[in-house]
Amino acid sequence: MPLGETQPAFLVEMNIFQSGTQISASAQQVALFQTKLTGSASGQPTGIGTQCDGNASVEGVLGASSNTFDLKDNGPAGQGDFSGEITFQNLNEMGQPGISQTDGNFSISGSCSVGNSGSFNGFLLKPFSGTYAGMLNSRPVILTMNQGANYSFSASGTDNASAITLSGQVIGGAFFASDGAGNSYTGIYDPSGNDFLVYGSNFTFLGQLNAGSNPAAASP
Repeated sequence: MPLGETQPAFLVEMNIFQSGTQISASAQQVALFQTKLTGSASGQPTGIGTQCDGNASVEGVLGASSNTFDLKDNGPAGQGDFSGEITFQNLNEMGQPGISQTDGNFSISGSCSVGNSGSFNGFLLKPFSGTYAGMLNSRPVILTMNQGANYSFSASGTDNASAITLSGQVIGGAFFASDGAGNSYTGIYDPSGNDFLVYGSNFTFLGQLNAGSNPAAASP
């Protein structure tokens, strides 16, 4: 969700609920991440939240000729309004079961935003499952993940050969989990590579988990 060449870009994750032709996502079901605009890590998340520093929610309508949405981000710094149209492409466009691509156009307005417009793309994802491995904070980690009812998240495996269990919540293509020992983790899924970028406390980047059980196979 670009906000202009001199402004940060944003990644929006959400759990969308449908009732008839209405779609919605409450503030508890939406997560916003700032991302890098340039360089070799362009598009990689760098922080949680937006310049509005608020709670975002989404409402929309599925129509016969167009699908519209409106994301409002309300916070102490003001309100940002991100609205536009979405087009849903064919399932399995990414070559992975249960993944569908979306495209659309948007415009931005509000007291804490920079007025702008453009296009975006995104993905509808299947529930998280399977085994992923990689080097997190220079330690080999192997996790078998599961997404349960009401977007619950659980994972178990090993961290540097010691047992680890995580529990938490899934929002869109991201999980927010803790290990019960005061350590928190955020994982953001990349459907193009079938991998997770994993962050620790204060959104410190820890590393990447790739599909499979070989930690050494994950790219940094």
